[in-house]
Amino acid sequence: MTDEELNALTRSLPPVDLVQARRRAEEEYFATWEPSIVPMPDFVPGGAVRFSCPRGCGWFHDENPGLDAAMQPYRLVVPLDPTSEDITAAINREASTRARAQQERITTAIVEHDQQAHSRSLA
Repeated sequence: MTDEELNALTRSLPPVDLVQARRRAEEEYFATWEPSIVPMPDFVPGGAVRFSCPRGCGWFHDENPGLDAAMQPYRLVVPLDPTSEDITAAINREASTRARAQQERITTAIVEHDQQAHSRSLA
Protein backbone atom coordinates (compact mmCIF):
# COMPACT_ATOMS: atom_id res chain seq x y z
CA MET A 1 0.00 0.00 0.00
CA THR A 2 1.16 3.47 -0.76
CA ASP A 3 1.00 6.43 1.60
CA GLU A 4 -1.90 7.87 -0.37
CA GLU A 5 -3.88 4.62 -0.07
CA LEU A 6 -3.22 4.47 3.68
CA ASN A 7 -4.31 8.09 4.11
CA ALA A 8 -7.49 7.43 2.12
CA LEU A 9 -8.23 4.35 4.23
CA THR A 10 -7.65 6.33 7.45
CA ARG A 11 -10.01 9.07 6.29
CA SER A 12 -12.70 6.50 5.49
CA LEU A 13 -12.68 5.07 9.03
CA PRO A 14 -15.11 6.49 11.60
CA PRO A 15 -13.51 8.82 14.15
CA VAL A 16 -12.46 7.16 17.40
CA ASP A 17 -13.23 8.82 20.71
CA LEU A 18 -10.14 7.83 22.69
CA VAL A 19 -11.63 8.99 25.99
CA GLN A 20 -14.70 6.81 25.49
CA ALA A 21 -12.56 3.86 24.37
CA ARG A 22 -10.40 4.20 27.49
CA ARG A 23 -13.48 4.48 29.73
CA ARG A 24 -14.99 1.32 28.19
CA ALA A 25 -11.72 -0.57 28.67
CA GLU A 26 -11.56 0.54 32.34
CA GLU A 27 -15.17 -0.47 32.92
CA GLU A 28 -14.54 -3.92 31.47
CA TYR A 29 -11.38 -4.38 33.54
CA PHE A 30 -12.80 -3.14 36.83
CA ALA A 31 -16.05 -5.08 36.41
CA THR A 32 -14.10 -8.23 37.31
CA TRP A 33 -11.40 -6.73 39.56
CA GLU A 34 -11.75 -7.30 43.29
CA PRO A 35 -10.16 -4.78 45.67
CA SER A 36 -9.21 -7.58 48.07
CA ILE A 37 -6.57 -8.82 45.63
CA VAL A 38 -3.18 -7.63 46.86
CA PRO A 39 -1.08 -6.22 43.99
CA MET A 40 2.63 -6.89 43.56
CA PRO A 41 4.61 -4.45 45.71
CA ASP A 42 7.37 -2.03 44.87
CA PHE A 43 10.41 -1.82 47.11
CA VAL A 44 11.25 1.76 48.02
CA PRO A 45 14.39 3.17 49.66
CA GLY A 46 14.47 2.80 53.40
CA GLY A 47 13.21 -0.77 53.36
CA ALA A 48 9.51 -0.06 52.90
CA VAL A 49 7.33 -2.27 50.75
CA ARG A 50 4.81 -0.18 48.77
CA PHE A 51 1.46 -1.47 47.56
CA SER A 52 0.06 0.97 44.98
CA CYS A 53 -3.59 1.38 44.10
CA PRO A 54 -4.38 -1.18 41.39
CA ARG A 55 -6.51 1.44 39.67
CA GLY A 56 -3.45 3.65 39.20
CA CYS A 57 -4.69 6.74 41.06
CA GLY A 58 -1.41 7.39 42.87
CA TRP A 59 -2.48 6.21 46.33
CA PHE A 60 -0.27 3.67 48.08
CA HIS A 61 0.06 1.73 51.32
CA ASP A 62 3.54 1.23 52.77
CA GLU A 63 4.49 -1.69 54.94
CA ASN A 64 7.64 -1.81 57.03
CA PRO A 65 8.65 -5.48 57.13
CA GLY A 66 10.82 -4.99 60.22
CA LEU A 67 8.14 -3.21 62.23
CA ASP A 68 6.43 -6.38 63.44
CA ALA A 69 9.72 -7.83 64.62
CA ALA A 70 10.62 -4.62 66.43
CA MET A 71 7.21 -4.12 68.03
CA GLN A 72 6.33 -7.73 68.82
CA PRO A 73 9.21 -9.97 69.87
CA TYR A 74 9.01 -13.59 68.81
CA ARG A 75 7.60 -15.91 71.43
CA LEU A 76 8.06 -19.49 70.39
CA VAL A 77 6.19 -22.08 72.41
CA VAL A 78 8.02 -25.41 72.41
CA PRO A 79 8.02 -28.45 74.69
CA LEU A 80 10.45 -28.59 77.59
CA ASP A 81 12.75 -30.91 75.64
CA PRO A 82 12.14 -29.75 72.04
CA THR A 83 13.11 -31.64 68.94
CA SER A 84 14.09 -29.95 65.69
CA GLU A 85 10.55 -30.65 64.41
CA ASP A 86 9.06 -28.87 67.45
CA ILE A 87 11.23 -25.81 66.83
CA THR A 88 10.45 -25.82 63.10
CA ALA A 89 6.71 -26.09 63.81
CA ALA A 90 6.87 -23.21 66.33
CA ILE A 91 8.75 -20.98 63.86
CA ASN A 92 6.28 -21.84 61.09
CA ARG A 93 3.30 -21.04 63.34
CA GLU A 94 4.78 -17.65 64.24
CA ALA A 95 5.62 -16.86 60.60
CA SER A 96 2.13 -17.84 59.46
CA THR A 97 0.50 -15.70 62.13
CA ARG A 98 2.56 -12.66 61.16
CA ALA A 99 1.99 -13.24 57.43
CA ARG A 100 -1.79 -13.43 57.96
CA ALA A 101 -1.74 -10.22 60.02
CA GLN A 102 0.25 -8.41 57.33
CA GLN A 103 -2.04 -9.73 54.57
CA GLU A 104 -5.09 -8.51 56.50
CA ARG A 105 -3.56 -5.04 57.03
CA ILE A 106 -2.73 -4.65 53.35
CA THR A 107 -6.07 -6.00 52.15
CA THR A 108 -7.99 -3.78 54.59
CA ALA A 109 -6.05 -0.68 53.46
CA ILE A 110 -6.67 -1.42 49.77
CA VAL A 111 -10.36 -2.21 50.23
CA GLU A 112 -10.97 0.89 52.37
CA HIS A 113 -9.16 3.10 49.86
CA ASP A 114 -11.11 1.57 46.97
CA GLN A 115 -14.43 2.13 48.73
CA GLN A 116 -13.59 5.74 49.62
CA ALA A 117 -11.90 6.86 46.42
CA HIS A 118 -13.35 4.67 43.69
CA SER A 119 -16.85 3.74 44.81
CA ARG A 120 -18.50 6.08 42.33
CA SER A 121 -19.28 4.85 38.83
CA LEU A 122 -16.79 5.41 36.03
CA ALA A 123 -19.56 6.64 33.72
